[in-house]
Amino acid sequence: MIELQRRLDFLTSVVEGILASVELDEILYVIMCGITSGEGLGFHRAFVFLLDESERTLTCKMAVGPASEREAHRIWEEMEARAIDLPGLLRSYRSSRHDPGAWRLMRRLSGLAVPGRRLALRPRPPRGRLPAALSLERLVLRCLCARAPLVDNRCRVTFRPPGGGRPLEFRRFAVVPLHRGRDVVGAILADNVFAGGREVDVQDVESLRGVSNLVTLAIDRARLYERMRRLAELDGLTGLLNRRIYDEQLGRLLDESVRRGEPLSLVLLDLDNFKPINDRCGHPVGDDVLREVGRVLRSGLRAGDLSVRYGGDEFAVVLARTRTADALRVAQKLCRRVRAIRLSRVPGLRVSVSAGVACSVQGFVEPEALTAAADAALYRAKRDGRDRAATASGPPRRRRSGG
Repeated sequence: MIELQRRLDFLTSVVEGILASVELDEILYVIMCGITSGEGLGFHRAFVFLLDESERTLTCKMAVGPASEREAHRIWEEMEARAIDLPGLLRSYRSSRHDPGAWRLMRRLSGLAVPGRRLALRPRPPRGRLPAALSLERLVLRCLCARAPLVDNRCRVTFRPPGGGRPLEFRRFAVVPLHRGRDVVGAILADNVFAGGREVDVQDVESLRGVSNLVTLAIDRARLYERMRRLAELDGLTGLLNRRIYDEQLGRLLDESVRRGEPLSLVLLDLDNFKPINDRCGHPVGDDVLREVGRVLRSGLRAGDLSVRYGGDEFAVVLARTRTADALRVAQKLCRRVRAIRLSRVPGLRVSVSAGVACSVQGFVEPEALTAAADAALYRAKRDGRDRAATASGPPRRRRSGG
């Protein structure tokens, strides 16, 4: 009876945490903390694997727990000494999201990418026991293809980063699928990998199944909210996201890049000599130019990139998992495509943009610092002759006056 009441209290705390936010990362952190908290399910570690919205790739979206046994003992001793309870853990997301050290575990899984097409299969019942050794990719695929939980206390599962690095092991684990009807959404994995960890039992699996229903509902709620917000905040002229969504999303994307140990780049673009175009050809032509630049940005980027009308004739592009050199190439490509714009009503008009590039790996991990650094690079591109791209270097400068 006491155990049942404890688990009910745990689910209540998680539901309250979910209802307090519409931000998917924060919601998943709340749920994973609940799975790993001693007041919750008491697992050593917890992971959420999700398909992206295009259903092309399954990646690790959130991981909570220590990255090593030494770190595990340090965390447990600190929590005991400070008497940190589950509500305290749930409040810790905002204070830890800028701390790379808090996301070591997730960073070790940043190379995981399971093609979504391998999940678009009819459910297949699991056959026999798991082998003694298995890759993480095969374990998650087996769970999702079966559409059924997997639990094992003897198998050793390993994730080997594609680019090398220390393998990550999983033992005494349960994997529970996340699905909406017949559609796969992702999976939750929880384990007790460190010394002295208890074996996973049937009750653990049932509790995880209850949590999985909450996760699926939370994902749907967060993504629906995000889609509605994007529809409401598109720029009417260019079809790009507007400045408000940029201000809201850049911080979240930077936080995620820090957690995953991946670079994030920002490209700021500004039309060259746009005021003379308006003055000489009229505002309808100026609007045509802005529409065409919007088309170039929408068609010239990856599905996950963020393209924004930053101001009147200024634009911003946020490139996830992109280092400075690659972002510079993207910026140069966009410059070329804008240069190729031709307007039917003014055939001889030539349009160009200047671009500035900054990357989080240069130390710009706050939205204001990244934006200021890209703006300083854009200022230099303008100063050096326009119709070109430049990268950030040195301290950010004051914003230019325009042109």
